Amino acid sequence: METSNNYIISVIVTIHKTSIFLKDIRKTINAASTSVEVIYVIDEKIKDMIIKPNQNEQIVIVKNVSRGFTLAEGLKKARGEIVVFLHSDTLLPSGWDVIIRNVMKDKKVIGGGFSLQFEKEHFFLTILILFSNLLFYLSRELWGDRAIFVRSKQLKSNISVLSVPIMEDVRVSYWMKKNGTVVLLKSKVTTSSETFFKYGFIHNTIRIIKARIWYLVGHDPQKIYDYYYPKNKLL
Repeated sequence: METSNNYIISVIVTIHKTSIFLKDIRKTINAASTSVEVIYVIDEKIKDMIIKPNQNEQIVIVKNVSRGFTLAEGLKKARGEIVVFLHSDTLLPSGWDVIIRNVMKDKKVIGGGFSLQFEKEHFFLTILILFSNLLFYLSRELWGDRAIFVRSKQLKSNISVLSVPIMEDVRVSYWMKKNGTVVLLKSKVTTSSETFFKYGFIHNTIRIIKARIWYLVGHDPQKIYDYYYPKNKLL
């Protein structure tokens, strides 16, 4: 991996279960022409199942695996000018680092996300992507599976934005909207459709919509998290 003017991008990957995508995620990240550090924030229950980190990778073990708190723990360790929040079932596109660097040359841009595709095509998922795109253009809200990226210094100064068990993507989106220009890149990340095929398209869509409506009306984020990630199911 080549360095580029000592510019560093920090990629934070949260892992709460074993991921078949991890090998490809590492390969894609480390193909970057920019200096990259990778921070894996891992549930302590599976820490022994994770492969040994490379020189540019570090592992942070956590007990609290709820999404926002894990990202906050990773952000505390980040040294990069830009931080990318990546799900453990999502692959970045080729040249992702250059794409981010180019758009962030505009100092008005505080962050953004990638366009989205699922690794398996389905009409229902196409509609879901269109809905997500519309939501962005209406409100600048980005879903977490779009590999949200943001200027790390500014977010570190407002790290409480992440300090919630769930809906951290919504909170970061609205925080970015208040503090700069938010962009949606044309390049696509590829994310897993496993939960939709395994648990049902309607069921998962209802979960997503319910959770966001509850958050919008001021529901307790911990209760939303408990609903979204029931203990008796691995979603």
